[in-house]
Amino acid sequence: MKGRRATPGAPRGALPRWYWGIVAAAIAVWLLMSIWTVPAISPPGFKPFDFAFPAYDAERAAAYLRALGAEGRARYLGRQIVLDLFYPALLTAVVGIGALRLAPGRAGRWIAGLAILAMVLDYGENGLIVAVLRAGPEAVDALRLRWLGIVTAAKFTTYGVAMLGLLFLMMRRWRQRN
Repeated sequence: MKGRRATPGAPRGALPRWYWGIVAAAIAVWLLMSIWTVPAISPPGFKPFDFAFPAYDAERAAAYLRALGAEGRARYLGRQIVLDLFYPALLTAVVGIGALRLAPGRAGRWIAGLAILAMVLDYGENGLIVAVLRAGPEAVDALRLRWLGIVTAAKFTTYGVAMLGLLFLMMRRWRQRN
């Protein structure tokens, strides 16, 4: 209905209570990955593919996959990838909904669009990671690794710009109220 507020008593454009539930869920999944799964798939001297800057070349990727072993690859394909199915959607919801609520016009739509693009890149990255993990150290594909590096860098850049945009909108809202 026109003129009706999403949360009773909340000022127009305010972030509704349910939004903070999405924020809490995104933080919870991020914490689970940071504390539980990422350390389990980070042998000494290596970072998971999601965080490898610069991207691994074929030799380094094969060494990482050997260091992970079959159990580590299974853990990556299981726990980490499962959590990473939820995290991009949650992060995109946090950034996109926040931007659209704080700036319902063009700026909010651009920021939400960037968040959606970052989510698509994140899921593409996950697909490439699954392919590399399933291939194993004996069948590392240099072209696939190159694409993985490009998609990972694009994902972080796009998420970063979208989050900075949301931060700008939050600061602008805060200044308007104070």
